[in-house]
Amino acid sequence: AAPLCVAVRGRANPGLRRVPRAHAVRGCRAVTNASAVDSASPFAPGWRTPAMAVFWDLDNLRPPAGYETLWAYRLVEAAFEFADVVHIRAYAREGTVDGETEQALREIGVTFTKCPTISEGADVILSTDVMNLVRDGGHLAADAENAKGNVAAAAVKDASSFAVMVATRDEGMAECLAFVSARRDLCDGALVAGEFLAKNMHRPQFARAMSGTAGDDAGVTAGYWRILTHVAGKTDKGILGKSKLTKNADATILWDSKRLFDLPDAGEACEEGTEEEETEEPTDASGDDDWEVDDLSAIDAAPGGFAAMFRDGELTPWPPGTPIPEE
Repeated sequence: AAPLCVAVRGRANPGLRRVPRAHAVRGCRAVTNASAVDSASPFAPGWRTPAMAVFWDLDNLRPPAGYETLWAYRLVEAAFEFADVVHIRAYAREGTVDGETEQALREIGVTFTKCPTISEGADVILSTDVMNLVRDGGHLAADAENAKGNVAAAAVKDASSFAVMVATRDEGMAECLAFVSARRDLCDGALVAGEFLAKNMHRPQFARAMSGTAGDDAGVTAGYWRILTHVAGKTDKGILGKSKLTKNADATILWDSKRLFDLPDAGEACEEGTEEEETEEPTDASGDDDWEVDDLSAIDAAPGGFAAMFRDGELTPWPPGTPIPEE
C-alpha cells in the first residue's frame, strides 16, 4: 500500500517519516467484525465498543507544521485500543489553520469543520456537535455535505453502537462530556484526551530525571514515569483530580506534545491497506521546488503521543496493559 508522505513547505521535516495511509483514518476495520460492547465499565481492561467518533480541538491541541497526519494517526491508534472503527472530526476557528494543513487532514479522511472566529468559537461548535452526534445515533446533519463519501464516518454511523473521544484540554468542554457519560443509553462511553500534565513535566528541573540514566529520552521510561506521577499528585486535589474534564469523562488519556514517541512502522501498517489503496502511487513532492522530503529512514521517533491513562483515580502507562517501567 502506498504510504502518505508528509512534508513541510520550504524545508525537510527532521522528525517525521511516512505515515501509512492504511492506518491513518480510512483503514478502519469492518463494522461486521466489531464486537459487542463489553459488560465491564467503559474503558476498563478488555472493554470494547464497535466504533468511536473522535472530536479533535485543533485550537487547543495543535500539531507543529508537518505533523498533522502523524498526530491524527496517534489519535486513531489510541481509539483502536477500544474500538474497531474510528473517525476523526477536527475543529478550528476559520483562519487559524492554513489551507495546506486542512487539505492534508481531509486527504486522510479527517472531517474538518471551520468555526466562527469569535472567542471560543470552535469550543461551541465542537461541544454542540458532540451532543448532536450522540442524540442522532453517530452522525450529524451536516455530514451529508461535510463528510460526503467519507468511509470512516459512514462506518461509525452504521455501527451498532459507539463511544466518543474528545481531544482537548479546554475545561469548557466538560459539560458535553458530562452529557455523553450520562447518556449510556445512546453512547457507550466518553473518553477525553489532553495535555494535562506535560507542561509541568517539561520544566527544566525535571529534564535530567526524565532522560534516564542511559540517556533514553523517548517514550515512557522509568524516569519519565516517576516525574509524571510526581506532577499528577497522589490525591484528588492534584491536576487530574481537580479537572472537570476528567471528572465528567469515563476515562482520560494523557498527551505529551514535546516527548518523543516511536513512529508507526510504515511497512507493517501498510499490510492492512485495501486493494484500492495498493494501487495508489506514493505522494511525489519532488516536482515542487518549495517542498522537500528528506530521507528519514533512520528516524524512529517524533514528538507527540500518549503516555498514560487515568481512570477511577488510577494512573497506568499507555497503551493499556503496559507494565510500569522500572529503573
